Amino acid sequence: DEFGMVYPIIHLKEKLDRLKSICKDGAKVNESIEDTLLDLANYAIMTLMEIREQRLIQDWLDMKPCPGGEIKEG
Repeated sequence: DEFGMVYPIIHLKEKLDRLKSICKDGAKVNESIEDTLLDLANYAIMTLMEIREQRLIQDWLDMKPCPGGEIKEG
């Protein structure tokens, strides 16, 4: 991914800032605390999924074919 972990971190920070604003100032926004917390949870889960997918891809790329056509790690 072009931006790596920067993109999800920005989204998580935006949601945290929104949550702080709602809690601190009682700011009027079109989003409840519950919605913001759900968004934070979803962004965290999607980020974890992306990390795991990238790890699987890298593990697959690190596998080397054996002379018999089988694939072995290392």
